[in-house]
Amino acid sequence: MRLHESRLRFRSGVALLYLLQPVVRLWGRLRHRDRARRTIGAGAALPGPPRPAPGGVLLLPADRPRPELAAAVVNELRRRKVRVLPPTEWEAHDAAFVASSLVIGKVVTSSHPEGCVQLRVRRRIRRVAAAVYAVAAVICVLVTPLAGAAVAAVAVEELARGVLRSGPRVRRIVRRAST
Repeated sequence: MRLHESRLRFRSGVALLYLLQPVVRLWGRLRHRDRARRTIGAGAALPGPPRPAPGGVLLLPADRPRPELAAAVVNELRRRKVRVLPPTEWEAHDAAFVASSLVIGKVVTSSHPEGCVQLRVRRRIRRVAAAVYAVAAVICVLVTPLAGAAVAAVAVEELARGVLRSGPRVRRIVRRAST
């Protein structure tokens, strides 16, 4: 009987630790997030002043290789609490970030013209999220037209927030970080 109780106690303890692990990880991340964010790339100022160009492009002086400058821009975005998505080597952009639940921003840099680095943010609509908003709006319209209008208004607000965060906000962050 004692062996059965100790097995049950052991299995209960393992199950409890298994369930508590995500909570403890989240607590650790939240506890150390601000300190880690402050130390990201501290002291790596961007060259400046940036010059605006047509199409929402910023021209930065090329004082270092383009990949290093792109990494400095990404570090500055992270320091300013922009949620940057982890990149892969096969992407056609330098970094991607979440602008809203409907919009993903992609930072693209280029070393043209000579002596400058072009920085541009391309926007991409998240198709699955947009489809979820559309289906929710249609279902709500069938139930209550006012609820459908509310869901559509939330979708438009998320789209506008994503557009503002992916364009003007990134340009403002780069301007402030430039020397």
